[in-house]
Amino acid sequence: MDVYRAGTQVTLSIPLTDINGNILAPSSVDFRVVDESGAEIVATTATSFALGDSSVDVIVSAAHNTLSDGVLRGLRVIQLIITDDSGAVAYIDTPYLIELESTLVVLGNSYQTLHQAILNSIDIANIDYWLGATDQQRTAALVSAFHRIGKLRFSPYRGESGSTTDTASFDYADNDINCINELTLEQFNALPARFLACLNRAQIIEADSLLGGDPVAKKREEGLMADSVGQSSIMFRPGKPISMGVAKRTLEELSGYLLFNLGIGRR
Repeated sequence: MDVYRAGTQVTLSIPLTDINGNILAPSSVDFRVVDESGAEIVATTATSFALGDSSVDVIVSAAHNTLSDGVLRGLRVIQLIITDDSGAVAYIDTPYLIELESTLVVLGNSYQTLHQAILNSIDIANIDYWLGATDQQRTAALVSAFHRIGKLRFSPYRGESGSTTDTASFDYADNDINCINELTLEQFNALPARFLACLNRAQIIEADSLLGGDPVAKKREEGLMADSVGQSSIMFRPGKPISMGVAKRTLEELSGYLLFNLGIGRR
């Protein structure tokens, strides 16, 4: 699907062919534009079609490609309304995506922008899937990593000399975070720099895992007991490993700040 910057004019040349690739012979061609929910953006309008044309050009103005505040991307669908000499009507839908210049928003769907992640990844070893991915793939993986890591509980002030209240002594529990993704941007930016740097690295590591990293760990998570390639084989310990919702390497990166719920029950 074609992707365009939000707030820019989009011009598409749409072939006049049916689903089987047969060329249509319309007498007139109109179009309308709707969004992903089916709401009409542009009312039915005549195109510049002339008899014998095998395609039509449709222009959607910049004003019709804007996004509401807080919305990162949206869909537009150009619907051609094709009428032939007998009065029969056919339809051709052509969708395209519009998105902000940067679809990663700090604490909206990521802990860092894409360019920050690319810079931060320089000092992280063994992230070959991340390094080989496209920016679109990296963005999608970072968003997924953000939501996964956001389910963990953190104590970001471990090892710090002060707290959010800047008192000399404090209880770490008073500064624990049950859902980091629900903090305000001001609260997030006020967290210790060391913790935020660790969080950024963890997001990149988790993104690499989502893009295909650590295939052995994935097989263990699926419950495999053994894996063979040619004459080589690997045996795994019995039982499926406990899952925290993120990759093992991500947990190791965050280990100094993680909180775990411990419960005691009767057997």
